Amino acid sequence: MDIREEPLTVDEMASYLKKSAYTVREHAKSGAIPAHKVGGTWRFFLSEFHAQRTAEVVDPFAAPRSRRRKS
Repeated sequence: MDIREEPLTVDEMASYLKKSAYTVREHAKSGAIPAHKVGGTWRFFLSEFHAQRTAEVVDPFAAPRSRRRKS
């Protein structure tokens, strides 16, 4: 993280990701995307997000696969 990097709000991160603010909040709560809670609001750093994304193979926004029932 660059020391001068400005944190993004939920709405800014949602706009960047082209997702809803609700989705961004839920992923922040679950730890799927790196976030910091400051004074009751979520803050995001793009450098942390990109660092996590390059380290991951799985898309945190991908829908979970359903399991097929065995008969």
